[in-house]
Amino acid sequence: MTTSRSLVDTYIVILENAVVENALSDYMLENYDSDLLAKAFTIRKNSDGTKYISNSEISSATTLSSVDETEVLQITATTANAEVSAIVCDSYAAIALDYLTRIVKAGSVKVIGEAIVPSSLVSPNVL
Repeated sequence: MTTSRSLVDTYIVILENAVVENALSDYMLENYDSDLLAKAFTIRKNSDGTKYISNSEISSATTLSSVDETEVLQITATTANAEVSAIVCDSYAAIALDYLTRIVKAGSVKVIGEAIVPSSLVSPNVL
């Protein structure tokens, strides 16, 4: 189990890297409506006019973790909009395959399933 946990920890370090988070921002902005993404993120522009979502916003919205000490990586996103949270998870999964196979040479990386939009609020947890 230590090897499995170590591998997932390696995946997490790679996927939390600024280069990957930049790619995540690019992927979401290329594949989803900016107005929808703006319900959860501040859409900024570089000096050349290119739109982006800051790495700090992406980091704050996401959690990457191992599932029960296995090689399974769970991606969780919590934003102000459930649909955007699902987009973040699905987008992370889409780009993760490329980065993990290239960097770790992990040829068997597969997506288990798509993100599920909860039917009720999960945050904030108000009693």
